[in-house]
Amino acid sequence: MRNSLAEDQIVWIKLVAALGCLLLVVAAFVYQHLVTTSFGLWFYWSNVLLVLASFYLFLQQHYFMAILVPRFVHDATVYLFYVTHDYNKHNRQPQNFLYRFAARYELNIFIILPVISFLLAFLLQAYGGNLVNLITSHLLGKEFYKVITMGFLGYLALMHYYMEGLT
Repeated sequence: MRNSLAEDQIVWIKLVAALGCLLLVVAAFVYQHLVTTSFGLWFYWSNVLLVLASFYLFLQQHYFMAILVPRFVHDATVYLFYVTHDYNKHNRQPQNFLYRFAARYELNIFIILPVISFLLAFLLQAYGGNLVNLITSHLLGKEFYKVITMGFLGYLALMHYYMEGLT
């Protein structure tokens, strides 16, 4: 997109982003007294610094990294939150096959859950579309393309952001 913008438009975008960052820092200083724990204060300021780091990367024209860094931090922390929640729910009394399997073989669930989810996402993206095409061509005589990648995985991504926004 940077190639399709005029020079004055780029200057305005940088100016608005800088103003937003400045307002964020001012607001962070004004409201930091509402954070009651030291861990909360570290979390609070790390979020502010994440925005500033992304803005810095944008100014240095590292556009991919400006998007990747906050995305990676968000995904890693949220994933840790979900795994911890799932662990707390099933730790004392394993209620499903996965937790009973992990308990039986003394495997760490904080490793098993990410490995399984990445493996499942890889298998769906790499082979799911071909499997859907095979099934639909056999049953319906017609192939459907990108059902898994655009349809199913896209639907899950939209539901993820909807639920995150709702939460």
